[in-house]
Amino acid sequence: MYTIEMYQDERTFTIGVFAEEAHAKAFLATVPFIKKESYQVEDTTFEDYTLAIEQVPTYYEAVYNNHVYVFTRFMFTNAEGEASLFINPITNFSEPVATPSFAEVGVRVDAYSVAPEEAKEYIAAREAMFEAVVAHFASKGLQVERFGLGSEDGEYAYCKDHLFLHLDAGAVDAWQQASSIEQFIKDMTK
Repeated sequence: MYTIEMYQDERTFTIGVFAEEAHAKAFLATVPFIKKESYQVEDTTFEDYTLAIEQVPTYYEAVYNNHVYVFTRFMFTNAEGEASLFINPITNFSEPVATPSFAEVGVRVDAYSVAPEEAKEYIAAREAMFEAVVAHFASKGLQVERFGLGSEDGEYAYCKDHLFLHLDAGAVDAWQQASSIEQFIKDMTK
């Protein structure tokens, strides 16, 4: 199952639930002021959907399978700019499954989304990395603190009057590849 969600500034609109991704795309294609942009990254095609707010009429009914969703320029916080639309997979917990299966949505870890099947390992590695950094600097008489949880850039380690390390996937990957805590710190402070 899939949902379509629209984001504009701090507002989120859940438009509907669709049995298949193709149905969600078909719905979006019926709305003349929603634009689709496709692009390639390596061998993967991505699609972005946007809506130019100034093109939204006073009242517009988008009809799909006889369901009507109303768009109006008055639903937005600004008269100009764009709203972004996303097709998101969602798990139907009412349908039983034969074996335990992860939900289809990503797990939010601070400012980042992690695949649910990778979340446990990622969180453990992230915490091990931070604890190793704390222990390393504590042995030198320095204190490391965490700040930025929930911020746009995500959580970071702060030591001796400066930002030291973002606690993000890039840092976790570098931590897992490093041969030692000293090498990791050297690589991250270049």
